[in-house]
Amino acid sequence: MKVLLIEDELVWQIKIRMILEELGWELVKITPSVDLIGDDIATTQPNLILSDIVLNDISVFTFFKEMADYKTPIVFMTNRPSENYYESTKNLDHSALLIKPFHALTLKSTVDLLFEHYTEPQKPSERGIWVRGKHNLKVWIEEEKILWIHSNGNYCFIQTAAAKYSVKGALSNLANSFSESFIQTHRAYLVNTQYIQKVELTRYNLFINKQEIPISRKYKEQVVKYLLKKEVNQL
Repeated sequence: MKVLLIEDELVWQIKIRMILEELGWELVKITPSVDLIGDDIATTQPNLILSDIVLNDISVFTFFKEMADYKTPIVFMTNRPSENYYESTKNLDHSALLIKPFHALTLKSTVDLLFEHYTEPQKPSERGIWVRGKHNLKVWIEEEKILWIHSNGNYCFIQTAAAKYSVKGALSNLANSFSESFIQTHRAYLVNTQYIQKVELTRYNLFINKQEIPISRKYKEQVVKYLLKKEVNQL
């Protein structure tokens, strides 16, 4: 069990380290500040998070409420129990609340209960791409959710219906990672043909999600081949 400890008090850092050693669990890192949580989760990829609720007068719920899609089980800890803390914990999936001080067996039983109702996130689909999302956490974007990819300089910007992500690298390298549903329309654009709404060959453009995307002369043939396979509103 790889555990990330989010705690700013030295006394509790030591006590919890001893508890984890007693349980035979691995302490991968101690995070003393809310500002560091995202980076530390991204670099350690823990199986379990133990987190004090208030670090330097800042509530960690501020961070975790923004991470509603984060699935790793979390045990929140406090020596100042309150109804608000209890309700905030209840509103987050795969989380529990412990009141300090607690025994090693209390922590173990709490974690065992958490994992009884915890389902490992599904493995990523065969086709897609890893990107950095909020707080620098890795997010797997399935290719069917990608509308288009735009290259600009050393970065590619991946557009979904909900958000835009950036990854470093050349568009040509990304193009080889996706299925035939994607075609290149321009040296700077790779589009998902499933989302094409309209093609204007005479004007050298097409539309996805009401966004105009250019078609260059070099890649016009690819677009024409796609049109021959599927009926699309053409002008």
